[in-house]
Amino acid sequence: MAVVNVKESWSTLQGTTHLDGTDHQRGFTVLFDGTDAPELLPILARQATGIPRKYAALHASYPFYRCTNVMARAIGLILFEVTCTYTTGEETEDPLDAPMRVSWGRRSVRLRVDKDANNQAIINSAGEPIRIERDFRLPLLRLERNELTFDGIQMGQYGDSVNADGFRGAPAGTCWLEPPLAERVIADNDTVYYRVIYEIIYNPLARDTTEITAPDRSPAYGSCIGWQWRFRDEGLRAWEEVDSVWVRDNIKDKESEPITEPVALNGSGEVQAKGAAPVWLYYQQMPSVNWAPLHLE
Repeated sequence: MAVVNVKESWSTLQGTTHLDGTDHQRGFTVLFDGTDAPELLPILARQATGIPRKYAALHASYPFYRCTNVMARAIGLILFEVTCTYTTGEETEDPLDAPMRVSWGRRSVRLRVDKDANNQAIINSAGEPIRIERDFRLPLLRLERNELTFDGIQMGQYGDSVNADGFRGAPAGTCWLEPPLAERVIADNDTVYYRVIYEIIYNPLARDTTEITAPDRSPAYGSCIGWQWRFRDEGLRAWEEVDSVWVRDNIKDKESEPITEPVALNGSGEVQAKGAAPVWLYYQQMPSVNWAPLHLE
């Protein structure tokens, strides 16, 4: 915008005392150079440098007087009068000072289940895994906060990540932060801020004590630990030592023909002994990120 000057008119300074408190008014004139669109001038006048913003204190010595209204009206083609009203009787809350809103819900997530409610592997009598998937209604934590700025590119490092450290009592790796959402808001004092929403899915079904003995694991059932993938170790080929060299070769059946269905492996790339407990392999679905810079706790 092209503002020529902003002047305060001391003749408009006045105060009024009433039952709810005391009001004071300050008046300004804002002169433009005529290059801006006429329909934008009222907003540009309220946003001009030198015009008090809503919720601002009247003076450092009078912090209890807060600006509650900023009005602009045309008194010429390119000249506007801006009136700022300060009061002691009305609650004036800056949107950026509002507390973070916290709510809980549920989010339906489809997971592959390979253990039952008793923490037993779901396999047939031959030790082969049975593929089962089902929908889980997992706890969803929703955090909503007003923020002065929002950088969608920078937030990309947090979207679809898991907590590297404990988060609000949940163990590391069990919380999934979906890409944050943001809405640009223009307050009635023309201040621009962002209403940012963080949605975090907690996977409490994904911990066990069978394969991993970390102290924060508790008996449960699920297809992974935290938001990891878990797969049974199985395949069509295995490591075999040939002339003191380990090579990967096809697993053969009784007729010395390559098998066509995967068999269980022992975690070291060799065929598993009959009756041995299944071996599981774990892979991270999403990056583990430090969420501390977001100040969500």
